[in-house]
Amino acid sequence: MKKRITTVSLLIMAVIISVITVHTTLAEEEQLFARTRVKIPNNLPWYPIVVFGDNRPSDTTSVVLPPVFKEIVKEIKVLNPLAVIGTGDHTGEGSIAQIDKLYELLNESGLENIWLAIGNHDVRQGKYSYWFKKIAPEYYKIDDIPGWRIAIVNSEASLSEWRRQLEDVLKDAGDRNVVLIFHRPAYPDVQHNLASDKVSILVDVLDVYDRVKIVLQGHWHGYGYMIGDGITWIVTGGAGAPLHSSPTSSPGATLVLGKHHYLCLILYPNKTFSFTPVLAGPGSGMITITNVNGSAIRIRNGKLDIYRKPVAVPVRVKVNCGKWVIYSVILVPPSSDVIVNYKVQDNTLVVACNAHEWYAYAVPLGQQIDKAIVETPVNGVVKLELEGLGRISLGVKKEKALGSHVYVVLVAIAIAAVLVYVFVIRRKTSTTTKVQS
Repeated sequence: MKKRITTVSLLIMAVIISVITVHTTLAEEEQLFARTRVKIPNNLPWYPIVVFGDNRPSDTTSVVLPPVFKEIVKEIKVLNPLAVIGTGDHTGEGSIAQIDKLYELLNESGLENIWLAIGNHDVRQGKYSYWFKKIAPEYYKIDDIPGWRIAIVNSEASLSEWRRQLEDVLKDAGDRNVVLIFHRPAYPDVQHNLASDKVSILVDVLDVYDRVKIVLQGHWHGYGYMIGDGITWIVTGGAGAPLHSSPTSSPGATLVLGKHHYLCLILYPNKTFSFTPVLAGPGSGMITITNVNGSAIRIRNGKLDIYRKPVAVPVRVKVNCGKWVIYSVILVPPSSDVIVNYKVQDNTLVVACNAHEWYAYAVPLGQQIDKAIVETPVNGVVKLELEGLGRISLGVKKEKALGSHVYVVLVAIAIAAVLVYVFVIRRKTSTTTKVQS
């Protein structure tokens, strides 16, 4: 009897382990696009997005991603945008090992809504199916942001497929403006552009479907933009690949060479937008978030733009409070410290911030919803009335007690000065006196 029970128990355990193993394997293999997909509330005042492109290594066979790209990912984690867009060439040649490394870095980042386009390097080895399995669909559209559609297509597709994809992502946009993303740039002319027959198809399709207002592209390893026929054409390809040194100019365009960077894009429901190229790598400044005292955080912005000038950057701060997740979305001014204070008063969470442009919103913990509870500040304060508030968890490291460190350093300097006086200056003076006598 005992033997039979033992055997049954072992069988049950084996089944449980098998189920857990299968579930874990499926979770590990889940596509990055699907795994990071989080519903974006459709009632926010403005929507911060970060864009990067061409983060492939200089050695296209390497599985090691460029150090500057890893730093960019760290900075994007601090900014914590609502979405992250990639303009292609995210691997050296699209090998299985390279795609796995890209997946590993971005999946572990904790970033939400990672939407990557395919570049020519990403399919050099022809691993289309593996890219689709691990990273993202070939082309797709997202309508979460009011007034806008995000549309991603594959510039490596055949001519007929290129036209079909463009028409498919644009035909039912309605009155939404469209942000169109693909890898090889149509405009401006950077002498490293999309083939002319594909540009002709693009122009034909845009004549029919005239909702495109922003085009995000990569391929050329630099930064540039131009505005033509109501469309802002942007090239952002400086996230780690070897930087291009030509051309130095392009008719009607602004070009910046030799600078690693990423792009901060803000979309507004009224269909306006703003964008800022942010410098990356050594000498680009820092953006940090620290826990001041358990109920307040400090955002310190020392970032520079691609022209090496101090720049405002959007930061979305996340804190947990009981049954709620609270987000404070702040345009942090250049060269500034912003303090955000949190305080629970009965069923109201009071958020205070010294920035000028910001808002706060709340979503139920563990839920995805269409509309958040949103408030904009009055005299620098937001009040969110919520049932089920609890202890505030800031989720960032506490600041070090700089004052005590400074005190220790000053004491050490004082002691060193005394020792120098006793053993050097005084001894030298004594020796001089003896010689004179």
